[in-house]
Amino acid sequence: MGRKKEKKGKSKSLSYSDETLQAIQTIIDRISLYQRQEEDPQRSLEFISQFLGKSDELDVAIAEGLARIPSRATAMILMEMKASCRTKPLLKAIKKSLYRLKQKGLSIEDRDERERSTPVIRPLPSGQPQGFMSGIDYLGNRLIILALPRIPRGLQTLEALVSDIEGLLNFHRDEMTKKAFHTFLRNLREKVKFPIVEIPPAYARFLLEEAYSLTEKMEKTPPQDFLTAKRGISDIENGITGPLIYQLLDQDEIKGNDRFLADSKNLLAMEGIINWVLEPEDVEPYVRAVREAEESRIALNPTQKEEWLQGIYLRALGELFPGERRLLYKRRLEEMAYILFKLDRSDEAKRCLAAALDLEKEINSLNPNPFLLQLVITSIYSVMAAERERKAEKEPSLIMRP
Repeated sequence: MGRKKEKKGKSKSLSYSDETLQAIQTIIDRISLYQRQEEDPQRSLEFISQFLGKSDELDVAIAEGLARIPSRATAMILMEMKASCRTKPLLKAIKKSLYRLKQKGLSIEDRDERERSTPVIRPLPSGQPQGFMSGIDYLGNRLIILALPRIPRGLQTLEALVSDIEGLLNFHRDEMTKKAFHTFLRNLREKVKFPIVEIPPAYARFLLEEAYSLTEKMEKTPPQDFLTAKRGISDIENGITGPLIYQLLDQDEIKGNDRFLADSKNLLAMEGIINWVLEPEDVEPYVRAVREAEESRIALNPTQKEEWLQGIYLRALGELFPGERRLLYKRRLEEMAYILFKLDRSDEAKRCLAAALDLEKEINSLNPNPFLLQLVITSIYSVMAAERERKAEKEPSLIMRP
């Protein structure tokens, strides 16, 4: 009778959902790879920790699945999981897997938690990564921030200044508590002039890796801190390959609404984009042309003068925004549209996206992009205003001071 009961017990097996089985296979493949590369078991535990705690079924399945990798490192991972175990089903699954590893010839020292000395690997981290990004300045620069949970507590923070022209400009790693990070983020929002919004960690990874690729393309040396943190960044789930705004707004709806595109000329008066201007050296030839038109002694009526000025603006638009630069601004507007949407400014986000989608086409002088045309005009008159201020400062004052 005893033998029959034992046989019946062996034939009984748990059935898992397809999603759980897929997750287990992903974990087994990754842990096997780490062990072939002789990685520290800590790295394996950090990877596993992002799956733990989502469901009791998945936790048990992970513990059982690890028995398929017979190694000393696997036993160490299971022992650490056992030390932080809080449920009986999971504890039972861990003990079962440790027993199976022993049967495969592994020597496992199973000591009570009170008798254990310094653990081989630290306890499981809690929480999930967080990502943040700032608005983009007129040079195409912005901040990307990642907060990665550390073991046993606290965060590793990654702060990057990235450029859509040069790639990674600066990168800084730090360790801080969650409370200190919230304080850091609050102070940063007060300090910088651009909005900072939360983004999916996968998108932060995408943006950082995109900037790193651009740095390599420019044949520049990336910051050493980034190279150190690169492995941890790559552990974040990916799958994002482009601007997130298209997951939030229907581009067909935006393209079909002429009002959004027409109103995009007003975006430069908006927070986050108000400081966008072109470099003075870029618009200097057109500044001279506008000054000549305004100071001309040729008798022109207001309509003729306005046509003259419009011709200068349109020439600047066509010459300053060839294909590559036009697409650069398209991407900047897509990113700003996402930030505006996250700030509950959906109408402004739609205007931003409308301007971006219009830049898929070549510059057309008969139907120019309203946003870029206004950017050209604003930039020209900003330079002219700065020149007048400098001239006024150099003129001697007629006021006699005692």
